[in-house]
Amino acid sequence: MKKSLLLAAMTVLGFGLAHADFSQGAGHFYMIQNKATKRYINLIHDKGSASALSQDFHAIRLENDGEQHTEPGTLIYISSGYNLSAQGTSVKDITGYSVNIKENGTGDNGEAVYNAWVTAGVWIFKQDVYFQDEAGKGFDKAATGDANDCKWYIKPVDTGGGGDCYFGVTPKATDYLDGYYYTTLRASFAYKLSQGVDAFTVVGGKLHELPHDNVVPANTPVILRCKSTLASDNRLYPQAIGGKYTAESTVTSSLVSGTKYSYFKTSVVNAKVGETGSYTNGKPYGLGTAKSDANANYRVLSVKDGQLGFFDTFASAYPADQCINGELAYMDTKSDIVLIAKQEAVTTSLAGLVTKEADSKTLYHINDGELTAVAFGDDNVLYCKDNNAYASKDASQQGQVDYMKDRAKLQTGAYDQSNWVALSLDEATATKLMNSNVINHVISGVEGVLTDKVNPTVKLTVAPTVGQESTYTPNTYIAASFGGTQTGTQGKHEQFFFVTPKPCEVASITWAMWDGSKMVAPTHVDGKVNQAGLSGEFAYGGDQSKLKENSIYSFEGIVKVNTASSKAGKLSAPAASGYTVYPLTQPVEIGSIDGNVVTAVGSVSEAATVERVIYYNLQGQSSAKPHEGVNIVKTVYTDGSTRVDKVVK
Repeated sequence: MKKSLLLAAMTVLGFGLAHADFSQGAGHFYMIQNKATKRYINLIHDKGSASALSQDFHAIRLENDGEQHTEPGTLIYISSGYNLSAQGTSVKDITGYSVNIKENGTGDNGEAVYNAWVTAGVWIFKQDVYFQDEAGKGFDKAATGDANDCKWYIKPVDTGGGGDCYFGVTPKATDYLDGYYYTTLRASFAYKLSQGVDAFTVVGGKLHELPHDNVVPANTPVILRCKSTLASDNRLYPQAIGGKYTAESTVTSSLVSGTKYSYFKTSVVNAKVGETGSYTNGKPYGLGTAKSDANANYRVLSVKDGQLGFFDTFASAYPADQCINGELAYMDTKSDIVLIAKQEAVTTSLAGLVTKEADSKTLYHINDGELTAVAFGDDNVLYCKDNNAYASKDASQQGQVDYMKDRAKLQTGAYDQSNWVALSLDEATATKLMNSNVINHVISGVEGVLTDKVNPTVKLTVAPTVGQESTYTPNTYIAASFGGTQTGTQGKHEQFFFVTPKPCEVASITWAMWDGSKMVAPTHVDGKVNQAGLSGEFAYGGDQSKLKENSIYSFEGIVKVNTASSKAGKLSAPAASGYTVYPLTQPVEIGSIDGNVVTAVGSVSEAATVERVIYYNLQGQSSAKPHEGVNIVKTVYTDGSTRVDKVVK
């Protein structure tokens, strides 16, 4: 009779589901976590090398918290017959041990924890042996079960309803092509795909997509296409088919698997003291196929030179001391297999990309020679602008007052009306550009897929090149700027010209009052604030809990046009109206309004007259009249404000 205390211990936990009031009972998938160490059981084989209890138990490896989400060997299925299945093997098939379970206290959040033990030996030599997580032991014949490292949580795995206990895949950031990340998987359980994950088999050297709403059969080697590198975004929902944990795959595929068990790292964490080295390379217990024994033709999936395929052999893809990873799938071929050929990029300017017909599948090469990197936002996004090439620039008409320049004195010099783009980077590229001090430098070689046309966003496929310095001074906007050119409602009812922010623009925002739900033009207060009665508003995309109602703020931010919900495969469309500004700097309170009382804020709209004009030449000499050549012109107003311009006589 075969013996495996690895599965006997798991059987203990499986029977616990029958005798204790677990949240989902039998017929579900679970993960098992130690109370003391927070590590998870991960099956790496279906048997030990000898009958001794301690040796058998070394076929269980315990992973650090956080790694369990991507290990198929941590998914344990408990059937209605109280059998336990994991990685394609079953307790009833290989063990003859009876098991015991008892509830023993509560966990950190009040949930039940359990002991698991087997009664080993014969006649008077029988003894209770508890399963615990303790380096150097793994199985403690002396324990009573009261120690925390002998207590276990049993957590239901997410099968479609959400939660923190889930299984997902994590593609490499480098395996990115045309807006997607790719990886392979061979799981011994059936599963459904979450949104954002698609599955393909390889038939006849070509990709064959599986129906998204169907169940991917167990033991089916597939290529998974994902929109993220995070396991939490790429969830796979394990399924029991007809009350059974597993079944042979019915899908035809030319992919081959490595091993059945999740053994990839080089040592067993809870091996006996001094024995760690004997467990490397999978030689003892048959814990996988050592690299030296691997089929020399095995090729791993990767993206190389803009193509998806099976290129590198296992020998060149992984370090020499690692085994073939049983959770991945491999191609057994003597030559490279190209699944998606290199896509030729369509060359366009940034202006052309956002004004002409564009889609989310074409690879675009932006050929502007003057793209300037201005700021990094969240999630490795770099915001860049072209050289003042916006197609439909805002321009003042005769009789209009340029409010930001002539009245508020907040904008000096010409407005920059550029096209802006958000470049979505993988972490490695973002780190490289940060280390290259890319901000305020020209970049070239921008190539990627357009994912949002309203707020132009390009997901890069290659890292751009950093060029010469190119500084940029952000435009200054107030809340009224977001309302565009308008006629004041107070005083002379003048028509005020405003340049409106452009999508994805990095801008300086000031004189924006928080009204409790959005940023607005400050309340009109006679003689002090908003004398013209201007209007305008935008949503605030930062932490609103730190804002005070009726307080006025200044900050640097990224302007986004509000978009309507987009359909799958379609670029987002603009909403009816409105903007959201996402702060790059912490908002600074520059004043507040309470009724008609203004606190600690000066006027931005009171009309001021010119007091004097001073002309400076390039040698710094001043004059009341212009010098020949280049002049730096300083205008001083009656309210004490100044304005500086450069003119040539």
